[in-house]
Amino acid sequence: MARQILKQGDVDIEADDVRIVQLAGLTHDLGHGPMSHGFDNFVKRCGVTGWSHEEMSGKILELLQENADMDLDSDDVRRIKELVHGMPPEHLAPERQGGGGLWRAGRRFLFDIVANKRNGVDVDKVDYLARDSLMCGVRVGCDFDRLIKKGLYKVLDDEVCYPWSEYGNVLDLFRAREQMHRKVYTNRRCKVVELMTVDALLAADPLLRLTERLDDPEEFLALDDTILTTIEHYHRLYRGNLDDREEKALREAQAIVLRMRRREMYRFGNQFTVPIEYLVDKRWESMRRLFTPEEVASCYRGCDLPGGLQPGDVICDENKIDHTMGGANPAERVGFFKEGSGGKFYISDTQVVGIMPSFFQERVLRVFTQHTDERYIRAIEQALDGWRQKHFGGRAQLATPRYSPPKRDESS
Repeated sequence: MARQILKQGDVDIEADDVRIVQLAGLTHDLGHGPMSHGFDNFVKRCGVTGWSHEEMSGKILELLQENADMDLDSDDVRRIKELVHGMPPEHLAPERQGGGGLWRAGRRFLFDIVANKRNGVDVDKVDYLARDSLMCGVRVGCDFDRLIKKGLYKVLDDEVCYPWSEYGNVLDLFRAREQMHRKVYTNRRCKVVELMTVDALLAADPLLRLTERLDDPEEFLALDDTILTTIEHYHRLYRGNLDDREEKALREAQAIVLRMRRREMYRFGNQFTVPIEYLVDKRWESMRRLFTPEEVASCYRGCDLPGGLQPGDVICDENKIDHTMGGANPAERVGFFKEGSGGKFYISDTQVVGIMPSFFQERVLRVFTQHTDERYIRAIEQALDGWRQKHFGGRAQLATPRYSPPKRDESS
């Protein structure tokens, strides 16, 4: 993409900028931990703040620059890291238009390529959606090659813009992201695997001390997707003695991994969608703190469980899917042009022919349980339904009817 922009000729870009942008695209995900975004959730559940895989990508790049035979200097590394992070919103403000260096006016389009904070159309998104949809066998509507490889875009007013006829394809990029999140990334079966993996890492942390490796790139690089195998076969791989706390942590983590091997997975109860008006007027932001295992368990009124439903029996998951800009339509923030008509312009929803949602986000509340006993599955479903009725009444409905056990034939 950067090379194609270089060919445009009337843009403030040099051949070395193309090299830096390409390196930013290659290195922007170096900092992902084992199990990718699942590791990010592990970090959050550990209570660690201020850590991100983008920051770790920068630290790993600095480590490579210092220790590997790479034709990079410290200024190259700085520029790459800035492109990986994307342009902060404050640099898009009019008062910052006179800045210098890589940020100066006329060169800010460079930040639209790898991590586009302006509207979300970037090569990172195109790359992972094209790859994942192909490998998972999910058909999506976006023509990725046409969007990026055909070179239809051009830089206008310091922004990467697209022909107005590509509006539908740009919107399809975000729809493809929505589809992949719904069908793959946050699919309830995939979520179960993630929940169990994170629980295994949390249990193993007193032994493996994963959270102590988050700041040192050399320590961090020792972590990879073999970590579950390490947990599973720890005593075969390491001969040292463990203290009681470490041994207990290992047994708990191994038990979870063994369940995954045996396909004894956590179970899904049910789900419902937060009414859209609660998202539009921000009511949900103050309500979401009430969606906890304690609150949901307290709404259980059944009698199947002798000891009742406990918070530890309930796993709450708030699944957010949007088009990267909250409830807004990101395509409205994309610059378009029409050949022969001059500069760029933006297209609003009212100018689009087709069915458009009024709000581009949904929140789905789901419950899972670590138990495989059908009584617990019915119990968490009943509890979720009770919580729903308490907070939303008839304005929200469970995604599927509540399970009812078959009635016994009294005549038999």
